[in-house]
Amino acid sequence: MATPPRQTALQVLYAIDAQDAYTDVALRQALGQSRLERRDRAFVTECVYGVVRWQGRIDWLLQHVCHRPLDTLTPWIRNILRLGAYQCLWMQGTPARAAVYEAVELARRYGHRGTARLVNGVLRALLRQHETYCPPDAARAPAAYLAVMGSHPQWLLERWLERYGWARPQAICEANNRPAGMTLRA
Repeated sequence: MATPPRQTALQVLYAIDAQDAYTDVALRQALGQSRLERRDRAFVTECVYGVVRWQGRIDWLLQHVCHRPLDTLTPWIRNILRLGAYQCLWMQGTPARAAVYEAVELARRYGHRGTARLVNGVLRALLRQHETYCPPDAARAPAAYLAVMGSHPQWLLERWLERYGWARPQAICEANNRPAGMTLRA
């Protein structure tokens, strides 16, 4: 059975994807209803914001190994793949095999045996092959390159590149993808 923190993260990602919920509202609501410990709440928050932050790049990577278009998968399975990919490739403290196992358990719960096999195969292939994928050529297609590497909408990057040149949109992407700092209120 999948751990409650991952299940909570998946439910938030589902609400964002399928129900057009706002990230902060859906996350606050889910954490408010859960009985997770502080460490698990931090894990859920990192997973949700990480997947949302890197969704463009995650989807680009997944599309290389998933033989079905991501938008044809159910929102549950699509977000299980995103969550698993984020944990495998971006989260330092999570062993890849644990992330894959937990994703497969979630796929069993929110899908069926076939979707569990799909999730297992896609994530294992991603782990083997992700470093071999070449992003679009930055010189020929700068907006496409930044859309993949910076995980921002290509249409927005086209506008920024036209208006600001190369350096500023690249800096904006980097700044937007940094985890938020801690804020203390007295």
